[in-house]
Amino acid sequence: MKYQKLFLISFIINIIAVVLVTFFLGDHFQVKETIKQNEQRLFREFVNNQEALKINLRNALQDTDEIDKMELTEALNVNYANLMLSEQISLPDKLEWFSSSLYGYNYQLLEDFKDEAQENSTREELQTIIDTINTYQKALQFDYYDTPEEMRRKFESATEDVIIPFFNNSNPF
Repeated sequence: MKYQKLFLISFIINIIAVVLVTFFLGDHFQVKETIKQNEQRLFREFVNNQEALKINLRNALQDTDEIDKMELTEALNVNYANLMLSEQISLPDKLEWFSSSLYGYNYQLLEDFKDEAQENSTREELQTIIDTINTYQKALQFDYYDTPEEMRRKFESATEDVIIPFFNNSNPF
């Protein structure tokens, strides 16, 4: 009789332990999945911002006489959003350097417009930046359904293929 009570008590304790472990493990895996989904969302947002940045820079060059300051300002804002995103996700250092250098370049360009000190080579420099972003996006081969690890690997590969040669060869910054 005593053994039956001990067996029943240990059986109940084991069931409670299994339920608690299942609950905590389920929560743990749910948290990991949520973190993974958030990281995927941030990578997607970064790529979407790069596309918007490229479009804004291209639109800034549409006018034949001078560069559109409003489009350049919008490009500056989108680039700033990417700088903030790069603090939340792990991107290659050279890509972060490219974004921060581009931000400084755009900011200085807008300041030059205030002083009306626009250089003739600015259009070519902006076109070089647009071409670099375009080449980077092609090298990235971004898929919205990749895992964060695959996305990170693609970012690193595209950065090595495009951004590092950009800084070595034709850095207009």
